[in-house]
Amino acid sequence: MVLSTRNTGLTGDVRVNTSTTLAIGNNFALGSGRLVFNGGTVRYDFGNNNFVSGNITINNDVLLQGDLGTTSGGDFVIKGNVAMHEAAYSVGATRTWNLNGSGTMGVYGVISGQDGSNLIKLGGQFAVFAGANTYQGYTQIAQGEIIAQGNVLPGVAGPLGISDSPIVLSSGAANVGG
Repeated sequence: MVLSTRNTGLTGDVRVNTSTTLAIGNNFALGSGRLVFNGGTVRYDFGNNNFVSGNITINNDVLLQGDLGTTSGGDFVIKGNVAMHEAAYSVGATRTWNLNGSGTMGVYGVISGQDGSNLIKLGGQFAVFAGANTYQGYTQIAQGEIIAQGNVLPGVAGPLGISDSPIVLSSGAANVGG
């Protein structure tokens, strides 16, 4: 699916299912609706914005009903909130963020999820988590890096969630330091 222009009249959800790719070419391509991932991929390396900057910033909320992936160049910034599962469910879900773009993927809204909402980061693309995130599960960095903007304290909302669960660093994690 390709959304290359401003879609101010779009108010419903845009769904990205398994084995599909959504191509976003404008900061306002999603209108005011949510972006719902169910195992698909987003690319953002073409369209109106990219004639100017090559980057996409969306203000939309994102719902993860499955894993998410990125592929392309430039930066992809989410200023809306990211829910690791539907709010109606009282249990969390493990979500894999397979980030393969060449720019930075930044989340500046809140990443939320109930107990057991585990986040696994794959792919070489840098990820920046800057919100007072409230997901309650472990964070595993299997490949690449997560840049945490803010304090990471147990039991307090922060870039790596509000959990006393571990941060798991796999052998593919880059630049591990304290």
